[in-house]
Amino acid sequence: MVSNEKCAITIANIEDLVKNMCDLAKEGSYAPILEADVAGFLYHLMIKQGICPINKIHLDTRIIGSQDNNERFDLVIGNIEQRNDKRPAISPEAVIEIKMFPNGFTSQAHRIHFDHILKDDLRKLGNISNTQSETVEFIFDEFNYLGGNYDGQNRKEVIINTRNKISPKTYLIFAIKIKGEWHTEKVEPNTNQK
Repeated sequence: MVSNEKCAITIANIEDLVKNMCDLAKEGSYAPILEADVAGFLYHLMIKQGICPINKIHLDTRIIGSQDNNERFDLVIGNIEQRNDKRPAISPEAVIEIKMFPNGFTSQAHRIHFDHILKDDLRKLGNISNTQSETVEFIFDEFNYLGGNYDGQNRKEVIINTRNKISPKTYLIFAIKIKGEWHTEKVEPNTNQK
């Protein structure tokens, strides 16, 4: 039987998982190249650390409360339920979208990922109608791509400003490698936005 009790996931847990990933990347024992690598490793860490039972962690899945019933999210914590169309979907407690800027990719590929954050991920997270779930955009930047500019403004600031406009309740968690050192930063939701 599947448990319907809530998972104990918190934003602090997610931050700790990200720091753990950065420590392993610094040691050289973790080297993701795709978003799926990051999502899979977060899944593994959540189970290993007992943060959530395995039946509440879902990868590349649909959720209840999404504006588009076919939209998929990278990592979702929650119970499996039936939507109105009788298809299974997750009733989310936490929804995490992931973007990567790894070494070895072209500037054009990084630009596409950057555009996906602005036009896809933040829009999807901002349109979730279930206001009880935590939403997170996690950005793993091994290249310090976000340290550069976009139309004369720092890319990281562009992400924050876009989040403030279209997805103000979403946490941003950055893991950025600068001069060989990993730095993590959490940007709280924009509570000034209505």
